Amino acid sequence: MYRTHTVFFLPAQLNFVYYEFFSSNPKVFWTDSKWFLLDKIIGYPYDLPVPNVIGEFFFNNALTSANTGWLGSGYAHAGFLGLIVYAIFIGLILKFLDRKAKKLGKEFVFISFSPFIISLMLSSDLKTVLLSHGLALYLFILSTFNFRIDKSKSNFGGELYDK
Repeated sequence: MYRTHTVFFLPAQLNFVYYEFFSSNPKVFWTDSKWFLLDKIIGYPYDLPVPNVIGEFFFNNALTSANTGWLGSGYAHAGFLGLIVYAIFIGLILKFLDRKAKKLGKEFVFISFSPFIISLMLSSDLKTVLLSHGLALYLFILSTFNFRIDKSKSNFGGELYDK
């Protein structure tokens, strides 16, 4: 029962908790990361990282790191504008993957991308998935692949040929 709750219900609940908290508290506007240097310009409004702020708010424990996916984190950064920015960016990534799937095979792209999409939907901010989880590197490497898979020539899923 606990695993079912953790996998299916807690991520959705945390998205709502992020919405509830950041509807009445300052947004972070991507200042929680040293990569973007916005913390020097705007200033980070909290003493703890965002997941720990939510852990303190919802679980009454600042040591609890209440991570959420792109919906909650997008809202934490810039409200509904953050959701729109994240949705557009994710849409562009999915469009790129769709084009690559036509060349490389949908099975290959689906299997290789699935860890990133699971993390993005359930437990990590978009910028974390891009920079720390390796999505940016994955997209770069995928963009260098110039072969097609011809499934009609092999029982093992296809042969590779340049095109």
